[in-house]
Amino acid sequence: SGWNFASGVEPMAIAEILEPLYRMSESWDRLVGVYQLELEQVADPEQRLAKIHRIAEIAEDRAAEPQIAFEGHQRALMEHPGDERSTADAERLAGALGNWEQLADTLATVCQQAEGAPTRLQAGHRLARIFENELGDVQRAVDAHLFVLATSPQDAESLEALDRIYTENGASEALQEVLQRRIPITDDLPSKVDISFRRAQVLENDLGRIDEAVVVYLGLLANLDKEHEPSIQALANIYTEKRDWRSLYSTFEKELGVALGDSGRSDVFAKMARLSSDHLGEHDRAIATWTQVLDLRGEDPEALSA
Repeated sequence: SGWNFASGVEPMAIAEILEPLYRMSESWDRLVGVYQLELEQVADPEQRLAKIHRIAEIAEDRAAEPQIAFEGHQRALMEHPGDERSTADAERLAGALGNWEQLADTLATVCQQAEGAPTRLQAGHRLARIFENELGDVQRAVDAHLFVLATSPQDAESLEALDRIYTENGASEALQEVLQRRIPITDDLPSKVDISFRRAQVLENDLGRIDEAVVVYLGLLANLDKEHEPSIQALANIYTEKRDWRSLYSTFEKELGVALGDSGRSDVFAKMARLSSDHLGEHDRAIATWTQVLDLRGEDPEALSA
């Protein structure tokens, strides 16, 4: 009947004959070739993965062919994206061969072809890390994180990474949007306060969007930490600049809550008294407030003259 290679029977039979011969003669590169031939006939996913691992192991350790091993581990990742062994070995060999670009291409393909969200996220995170840390390509790292967020809009790892990248590169508009997205998914209260305050600072100082910054400062004080001194101080500065005396007075009232000791409280009462008389035209309130200053300070020249 002749040699019917199309059926796949004879190549496997030949491989079975050649394998022990190549082992005995330590013809490792030829053994790799035999295994690669056998791999084409294996359908079971787990058996394929085991065979790919074996090929890569022989290629690297025996045949001194790290590139073949590298490509084997990438093939494993295409078929089993979560395989820990090939994940680690592919990255190790990419570093040894200086071929991160090829691994990045493979992971990008995994991202596009993966059916489950967890696989897309895992591959996307690794791709972003390679672009940023190994290839020094910040823009493609950003794109990889944005790909992850398109799949999982609340992914904390990518949001934190974008926060860091945008901060380092002064991308203020993108940064304030990422900070806004981080706030609701952050459980830790001090971190929540810090992220909210940073967003307000970016809006105020980097983007000049003062009214939006005020909303964020006020929200922080109302919902997260009513005694957050940096926010109170920022509001006081904004209201002074805008000559919004009513809002400034209410900010001084907030400041009373964080003032330390009699001396600190008397300083705030003094500011409130001056504001009442100089800008609000409320002289009775000013006199009453100076009285509180006297109670705290004793003989205060400014309070006595009021």
